[in-house]
Order: sequence, then C-alpha cells, then structure tokens
Amino acid sequence: MTFDPVESGFVASLARPGGNLTGLSTVNPDAAAKRVELIEVLPQLSRLAVLRNPTNSGSRFPLKETETGAQQLGIRLQILEARRPEDIESAFRVAVRERAGAVIVIVDALFNSQQKRIADLGIEHRLPEMFDTREYVEAGVP
Repeated sequence: MTFDPVESGFVASLARPGGNLTGLSTVNPDAAAKRVELIEVLPQLSRLAVLRNPTNSGSRFPLKETETGAQQLGIRLQILEARRPEDIESAFRVAVRERAGAVIVIVDALFNSQQKRIADLGIEHRLPEMFDTREYVEAGVP
C-alpha cells in the first residue's frame, strides 16, 4: 500500500504508469488540507498535532498537504512520530505538554493495529481527533 505510487517510484505517472502494474490510487491532494479546514471549527485552535509513522514513506504526502492546509489557515503544526506501539502514548503526552488543540492521525498499518488505544488516548487527554476511517471512532465508542 502506498499513498502516492509516483512518489514511491512504482509508476512513472498516474496518466501513464507503464509496465504491468495494476491497482487503485487514493491520491487526493485536497483531502489532507480539507481535514485541517474541518478541524479548524474548534474554537481557538492554534496548534494542531499530526501523528505519523516516519518509517512509512507514504506518510510524507499527506503530511505535506496537512502542512500546506495548516499554513494557509495560520495554524501551527506539531509533528508527532511513532515507530512502535509504545511510542504512541508518549506522542500524546508531548501533544498535551505542547498544548495541541487536536490531533490528526495519518493512516498507517501500525496505527490501524492500535485504533482503540489511539481513540482512548484522545478521550483520556481531551484531544479531539480526526482519522481517515471510521473504525477509529468505532473503536473509541464504549
């Protein structure tokens, strides 16, 4: 799985991928920036945390788009990195310490396996969260 098959080097371009590669691309450059716009409805949001796995090269694309959206709205981004499950809790502690007003989670296999924990940490720390899929929300519902 990759966010951007061109950036990842799998294809030359989306218009002319070449070779015998088939699949779908969910590249949507407006989606990450739109998430920032949606989360901006929170009153007095000035700092937004973004949880990403830096070992996932596919996280660069949505991170870049999130940065662009935040910059356009005058919101400071705080990048939280988690490479292992045990890094997630400390990332949330950093978000709280640095006074993030919300957290956006960039999709990743590691985070998918930790959906309930991530949802619970948002609830525990009173941090609104935004995800790519509804399963995180469902995981946090008692």
